[in-house]
Amino acid sequence: MSIDSNQIKKITDNPNITSGKEVHQKTVMFDNSDKLMEHTDGRIRLRQQGDKISLSYKRPLPSVGNEKKEVELETEVKSFEVMAHILRMMGYAPSTSYEKYTTSLKLKNYNDIHIVGYPFLRTPSPYV
Repeated sequence: MSIDSNQIKKITDNPNITSGKEVHQKTVMFDNSDKLMEHTDGRIRLRQQGDKISLSYKRPLPSVGNEKKEVELETEVKSFEVMAHILRMMGYAPSTSYEKYTTSLKLKNYNDIHIVGYPFLRTPSPYV
């Protein structure tokens, strides 16, 4: 789907719409040399979204019928760079990464709309 930036400008200039600030998010996934995360379908994710930095671990649990479940543990950390260094010292390295920018729009009497832009995609991450 292609979106014209002039159309977005017309929407955001509408007095019935309030626009939130643009939030930058960078996400780096880690795996070890044995590809443990890949083989277990798990994910170790280091993410910075605005001022919030978090480390999470996810992996699927055995399915029951059509129901999918996963374990997800997440904690906030103080420094993206220090946490990335700790993971590297533990034998993990960046496996994939991405960045995005999100702006939220609020229309009167409607749900929020989130405009997401992906400036580029790199592997491995330039941040680690």
